[in-house]
Parts: sequence; C-alpha cells; structure tokens
Amino acid sequence: MREELKQLRGQCSIRQALFCEAIVKGSTKDKAYLEAGYDTKDKAQRARNANRLLTMNDKVRAYVDALRAEGCRISGFTRAKAQQMLDDAYAIAKQARNPVAMVSAVRALAALYGLEREQAPNPEAPGADMPTAERKRLEALAARVSEAEAVERRSALKLS
Repeated sequence: MREELKQLRGQCSIRQALFCEAIVKGSTKDKAYLEAGYDTKDKAQRARNANRLLTMNDKVRAYVDALRAEGCRISGFTRAKAQQMLDDAYAIAKQARNPVAMVSAVRALAALYGLEREQAPNPEAPGADMPTAERKRLEALAARVSEAEAVERRSALKLS
C-alpha cells in the first residue's frame, strides 16, 4: 500500500497532494485549499475550486481514497466497527427512550453508507436494481427511522 500511495502522490501536483493530505487529516475543504498554498481571496471561488478538486479530479479523489484506506488499515478502524458502534449507540438511545439520539445514530449510519438525503439513490434511475441484501438493509434502516420518529412524536406529545 505504501508504494501505491507514493505512486498516487506522484501523479498529483504538490499543491494537490498537500490538499489531499489536509482533507484526510480533517481540515475543511476551504481550509485544506488554503493550507495547500492555493491563493484565492474570494471565499465563494475558493469553495468552488476546492469542491471541484474533490469531485472532478480523478487523481485527487484516488489519492484521498488511498490515504483514507491506509489510515483505516493502520488504525484498525473499519466500516464494520463504525456500524457496530452506531448500532450500539442506537440500542442505548432506544433503551434510554432518547429519540433524538436514536435519530442521530440512524442518520450517522445512513451517512456511513452514503445514504444522506441528497445522495440517496433514485429508484427511477437506470440500473437502480439493488441486491436483495442491500434492499433489506435499507428497509431495516427506514423502519428504524420511522420508529425513532414515532418515539419522538410521542415524546413531544408528553411534553405538551
């Protein structure tokens, strides 16, 4: 993996590589853009340029993905571990009858799988056929959200 990282870094310009490394370390897109040495005083233009780097530049995306994968490999933190932690958080929130925490856990789980509202798959899009296991997972997630929302409504009624 180390050799692949060197190769991917070599395909990027110095500023692109610094931008990727700042993103993976947790900087915002704007801050990473500045840290990489790009000079744009207009905040809106800086945001557009940073976003364009992350979404339109295949070399940058590949290097960011490889850096994140390497970080996960080194730390031992995986998507499965994150999912287990979120499942545990949901169970604790449910037991404590805390609907806000339940919804937060479900939303975080949805984000983990790229199911945020603006990124949710379009069922009418070509090739939208999902494997059965993934469909069942989504249905279970939707049921959790519905359950959390119902608990939240009941809780709000009790407070009134």
